[in-house]
Amino acid sequence: MHQYSLYYLFAINAVTFLLYAMDKYKAKKDKWRISEATLLTMAARGGSIGAWAGMRI
Repeated sequence: MHQYSLYYLFAINAVTFLLYAMDKYKAKKDKWRISEATLLTMAARGGSIGAWAGMRI
């Protein structure tokens, strides 16, 4: 069970990081962005480290 939790946390953080990175890219290109509700939901479901890294990088 513990191993699956680590897989989940890795996966959710990787996906959240990619979503935040895509949102930053779209903002710079003045394109349709990812909704804030989606970004915050992903962060709340365990992707807070990925969200933080996506905002910083």
